[in-house]
Amino acid sequence: MINPQKVSHPVTPTRHPGKNRGGIRAEEVIDMSDEKEKSSYNSLILIFAALAAGVIAIGYLSYRGYERQYRTSVESQLSAVALLKVNELVSWRRERLADAAVFHGNKDFSELVRRYLTAPGDIEAQERLREWLKHLQTAYRYDMVMILDAGHTKKMVFPSVPERSRSYISPLTSELLKLGKVACEDFYWNEENQKIYLKILAPIRADEKGSRLLGVLVLRIDPEKYLYPLISRWPTPSETAETLLVRREGNEAVFLNELRFQKDTALKLRISLDKTDLPAVQAALGHTGIVEGRDYRRETVVAAVEPVPDSPWFIVARMDLTEVYAPLKERLYLTVFIVVVLMAGAGMGVAMIWRQQRTRFYRDKFEAAETLRESESRLKAITGSARDAIVMMDPAGMVTYWNPAAEVLFDYTSDEAMGRNLHDMIAPLRYHVAHLAALPEFKRTGRGGAVGKTLELQARRKDGREIMVALSLSAVHIKGGWHAVGIIRDITEQKIAETTGP
Repeated sequence: MINPQKVSHPVTPTRHPGKNRGGIRAEEVIDMSDEKEKSSYNSLILIFAALAAGVIAIGYLSYRGYERQYRTSVESQLSAVALLKVNELVSWRRERLADAAVFHGNKDFSELVRRYLTAPGDIEAQERLREWLKHLQTAYRYDMVMILDAGHTKKMVFPSVPERSRSYISPLTSELLKLGKVACEDFYWNEENQKIYLKILAPIRADEKGSRLLGVLVLRIDPEKYLYPLISRWPTPSETAETLLVRREGNEAVFLNELRFQKDTALKLRISLDKTDLPAVQAALGHTGIVEGRDYRRETVVAAVEPVPDSPWFIVARMDLTEVYAPLKERLYLTVFIVVVLMAGAGMGVAMIWRQQRTRFYRDKFEAAETLRESESRLKAITGSARDAIVMMDPAGMVTYWNPAAEVLFDYTSDEAMGRNLHDMIAPLRYHVAHLAALPEFKRTGRGGAVGKTLELQARRKDGREIMVALSLSAVHIKGGWHAVGIIRDITEQKIAETTGP
């Protein structure tokens, strides 16, 4: 059908990109709509992903900030409790030493002791001294007040209870007393009554110069009456918080007070200093401030460790990490809930936008389809009533459209023509070789020497008779391939008339 000599120089169809004489085709409208819908869907997915990432990031940063703030608050509370206990113990020790110092420097008291020890039959001195001891014991709530001689033998005890005759005093304390200094005998175990005590001791001199130790005033303290409650008392409600008083003895840390979760431990529970994960051991090794580790129950704890000045004691204020992080779990659950709610809200918002867009998309698509159907109906009416033959060929060269005028011109019905090779039907054999040579270029680019022009050439009818026709050829791109649209007019009689003349 196409003259091979005239299609060997392709012409680009830029005047009609993707259009035929009737406008944009249905396939292109649908393709563009689908691409637009896909692009909109991808944009909404990206928006939701950005919103979700933002919500998660804000939730995470908020929780981490609260966690740091809360942990700092707990550590500050532990430090405050430890320092409070340290100050209370320092004050308590200072007061007890001051009580002994008052009698240590009292000449009248020293004289009564001298009279009593040198003259046991001095009833007046004995009665007056007993009154002093009674007042001292009741007013300051000491467990026992004693007068010892220089050899540490008990000479007067108030209140009078069965006791061993001699009081044990450590060598270091004995040296301090000889030097005329008030001393403190630290926590010790009394085998007589199976209890723990402390002692404050004041030297009593025989004369003003203090050259000779006459006796010793002993103030015995029962820690269960005041000291242990002072140590164990926690200022706020807590299920696991505890204050420990420890000291170092050789290569061990010794617990001095009764523990909250383990009874009968004072002076009995000893931990090797090799177990450095225990806050009590860290305290005995000289660490201060906030530490983490495991306590005597092997529970993970956070603790504040502080030394007690002028004493061998260390305070450990500790709390289980499970209690520390319990409020954080509630905050975590709340944060996760809020994040989920916000993400659900964002998802619902994006879904609503997507639904609106899809509704608009399908409405526009329906309207476009309606418009297209109207256009196709008009085109069908036009092509159906056209006097010129209108045919369409796909990239493989097969007929895809054959109007009534083509049926009349070539004597092939539409059913006979559809799906057949166009050139095999209507092109003379002499054109076939050139057509096959030029077809690959047309299929690849939609270009050819006949595209966009009107040519005069010969065509073959169904009965084999050749006729002269005028061919107007255009190219249209549909679904990734180039199709050819031809408008064909029979000019056989016109050519005969031109040849024969008037």
